[in-house]
Amino acid sequence: MGSFRTQFGRKFSLEKYFEIIDFFRAKGKKTFTVKELLKIKSNKNATYKSISKMLKKGIIKTPSQGFYVILSPAEQKHEKVPPDTFIDQWMNFRKSKYYIGLLSASNFYGTSHHRPMLYQVVTSARIQNKGIFKNHLEFHYKKNFSELCLQEVKGRFGYLTYSSPALTCYDLLRYERSVGGFLNAYISIAELANKLKVSDVKNLLKTKTDKTVLQRLGFILDYCKFENLTRIIYPKIQSVKSYTPLSVSSSIKDSNKNKKWNILINIDMDKNDVT
Repeated sequence: MGSFRTQFGRKFSLEKYFEIIDFFRAKGKKTFTVKELLKIKSNKNATYKSISKMLKKGIIKTPSQGFYVILSPAEQKHEKVPPDTFIDQWMNFRKSKYYIGLLSASNFYGTSHHRPMLYQVVTSARIQNKGIFKNHLEFHYKKNFSELCLQEVKGRFGYLTYSSPALTCYDLLRYERSVGGFLNAYISIAELANKLKVSDVKNLLKTKTDKTVLQRLGFILDYCKFENLTRIIYPKIQSVKSYTPLSVSSSIKDSNKNKKWNILINIDMDKNDVT
């Protein structure tokens, strides 16, 4: 087999497994697929032997068959790979739409209250999380997937897709239990509210949304004195007659009622013991 050059002119024979890693690293890649490797290393048996050896040595990890993430020495030692270095490539490999959302998006936009333990990603396909990735990634499946409220941001190894501030606020309430409860969601929304644009909220309302979540979001934004935003949301839920609890995790017993948003106020929003 002949040798290969990267764009920088370095030659690789790719006979040894470590040369495969060096080859992709020299091209600025954190990931590779079996198909990519077979294009440059035509011997199929040798290709799979190299992959098997790299997996055994912990140099690469695989979240999906046929897709591999290259680990740095430090990542090999701690068995932890930053998800933002491979999530876009992995989702493209899976042919799944995705966005980084919930507390991970909230943290990206600068909220300081709650740092997520897991990297939270919303996908259009059901993703099975396994291996070392299971301890650092949390997936949420969303059947109806609109791209109206998504933003692309340049990352270390390509572009990453984040939920916009408006969609992030909506999802913090929709997935309340996954963000540590209502108070975590509320405080993050209160911090994010200054970044909400009218155009972003209007785009959110063009997507398929749950009116009970909009009721809760509208109430919170009213509570935080963002009337310019609640004026946009209110017509969307004005015809709703049924009451919905502010927190889906708390009892509705002895709740006060907010008649404008038809909200059962079943949690004290002024609590200071937020985790």
